[in-house]
Amino acid sequence: MKHNGHPGTKRILPFVLASVLCLIVLFTACSGGSGDTAETGSVTDPVPAETGIYVNELFYDLTRDEGIMELVMFRVGKADAMLITTENCNILLDTGEKDDFDADKIIEYCKTQNISHLDAVIVSNVLTDNIGGYEKICQALTVDEVIEPSYNATGHRYTKFLRTVIGSGASLTSLSEVTERTFDDVTFTFYPAENPIVYDTEQDMSLVVSMTHGKNTFLFCGNIREERIAEITETVTEPHTVVKLPDHGFLFDGMDAFLSQYAPEYVLISDSALNEVSYELLSMLAEKNITYYRTRDAYVCMKSDGKNLTFSQK
Repeated sequence: MKHNGHPGTKRILPFVLASVLCLIVLFTACSGGSGDTAETGSVTDPVPAETGIYVNELFYDLTRDEGIMELVMFRVGKADAMLITTENCNILLDTGEKDDFDADKIIEYCKTQNISHLDAVIVSNVLTDNIGGYEKICQALTVDEVIEPSYNATGHRYTKFLRTVIGSGASLTSLSEVTERTFDDVTFTFYPAENPIVYDTEQDMSLVVSMTHGKNTFLFCGNIREERIAEITETVTEPHTVVKLPDHGFLFDGMDAFLSQYAPEYVLISDSALNEVSYELLSMLAEKNITYYRTRDAYVCMKSDGKNLTFSQK
């Protein structure tokens, strides 16, 4: 009789083949297969910034020309970080989260543009999605001044932030009244909360920043919500060319009136694939013929010559 091998071979072989297939599938899933791993929203990136993972988004080269103001709005999920540059000055508005590689993205972009110095870091408020990246950023770049809203922020998070600011050698300016600052030909007007003690949330303590460059005007609304929005719309009444929507595009009662009052041509939204703005809001913007840019999609890059605006997103 012909011998066909060990009697258990027929039972064992399918199990071995199945195990090999499972290992192949598991290895492919863990290595990402043949596709590239893309950063999505505020999900922690799988690879540190020094590997160059963000280079596909750092496509915009600053011109540093006289009379030109440029803005890069970083893709940092449901957080905030914008670099504003003129011929001679660099201003960072918010620093992103602490644990999502946000600071690495900002630092890497600054390195690609030969920026080693920030004239000012403006923090809208002292929530983690606004101050989180400062500790790393001030280790990589020198900072002249940190500008913050003045209110009774307490707790370990804020105490550590203050220690970090002092340790970085930057001066600290806490604003409790409307203040104007000029960097080259760009003017910033800061609006702190008029009565911070009456607000229930730190979001409403945000600095609202109006920025003017020639005929172009910009309104950055921080994380404010209904109560503070009611206050700011009574204080800042004139239209603005560009508006960064409050609190990542939060759809509040009165959004329609808010957009009608400021009549922006362009809207900026800091959202992510995990924290998207509502379809209702996007429909409202479309109905009003307002062009919008979302950090969910990519970095938002903008150039102003004082008359015209151009946007890039890739």
